Amino acid sequence: MQELDIKRGHWKKVELDAIFQETFGEYRKEEGDEGTWYVASGPALKLFKACLRDKSTALVQIDGDLGAPEGDQVKAIKIKNKVLEDITGFTAKQRAKRAQEAAKKAEA
Repeated sequence: MQELDIKRGHWKKVELDAIFQETFGEYRKEEGDEGTWYVASGPALKLFKACLRDKSTALVQIDGDLGAPEGDQVKAIKIKNKVLEDITGFTAKQRAKRAQEAAKKAEA
């Protein structure tokens, strides 16, 4: 499970119902300790779960299907990046940079 920062002020625009409906079509909601989890699957994605912990943090769990055809794996990467950008407000490049900065701070 990943803990992702949400861009300041972006949480007001995040509607997981709309994001999951638009991206996956079919999804379900599960109540958990952290709040309401939105759960779906797609091409080369066995499981995609997301939850808003608070207005600055999202929790995400993604399980991919490594045996899926290459075309489906490419689609899965695009879907993952789009959904994570919609949730966090950060692009894949920005999320990677923030993760590297956090790792450097943890080492120090």
